[in-house]
Amino acid sequence: MAIATSTKIPVDSRLAETFAQPAWFQDAHRAPLSVWHETMPELFFAIFGHHPSWMKTMLIARNRLAARWGLEVPADDEILAPPLKSSYAVGDRIGPWPIFALEDNEIIAGRDNRHLDFRVSILRTRSGSGNSVTVTTVCRPHNIAGKAYLVAVAPFHIFGMRWLLADAVRMGRI
Repeated sequence: MAIATSTKIPVDSRLAETFAQPAWFQDAHRAPLSVWHETMPELFFAIFGHHPSWMKTMLIARNRLAARWGLEVPADDEILAPPLKSSYAVGDRIGPWPIFALEDNEIIAGRDNRHLDFRVSILRTRSGSGNSVTVTTVCRPHNIAGKAYLVAVAPFHIFGMRWLLADAVRMGRI
């Protein structure tokens, strides 16, 4: 398997239950998993807890612009140094997002905003061909502003997700 490849949304993901309506935008990326983390929050931070400075700068700039459009955004500290707690449950925040589902092999987080709702799933899979992790993002805009936002950020999101997964593999975190 290449370091991070585009794929279909895994059929065994709980996204269909936690995000019932069809998504206007969706993408999924899979990478090999050579480190089996004890918990899904540990795997979450192995991927999302290591943004390079250029990506943190872009996320903070995006958040400031999104806040002007009325979207709820995380504080800069949640981007610069996301806190790692000793335990997590549904409803807690992990990094900048509330947790919607937390199981042995999947965590789903996201946010509901006036312009759009989104979910991100991290699903780990064991198989005879090797362990893997799939990060899936689904978004449902509520209006033209949400659609315009998605059109503007989608290319950066896709590039960023592939980069985060590939970096986690290269650095031996996943």
